[in-house]
Amino acid sequence: MFLSEDEMVDLTGIGAGRSGRTKHELQVSFLKSCGIPFILNTRGRPIVSRAYFEAGRMATAAPIQKQSWQPGVM
Repeated sequence: MFLSEDEMVDLTGIGAGRSGRTKHELQVSFLKSCGIPFILNTRGRPIVSRAYFEAGRMATAAPIQKQSWQPGVM
């Protein structure tokens, strides 16, 4: 259902913290830069769905475009 700790290390290449940042903080930065969706559990560990990769979405994923806010009434 979700990638294991070892699979997250394989995916990100980050197995330990450095420069005053934890392993999980560095993994979160990597996932954000790659546009890989994740959630944080209560311990601060990024959780990535296995289905994201099994469905082949990694090859076709597009960066998320932020839309500017516009009022609904003019």
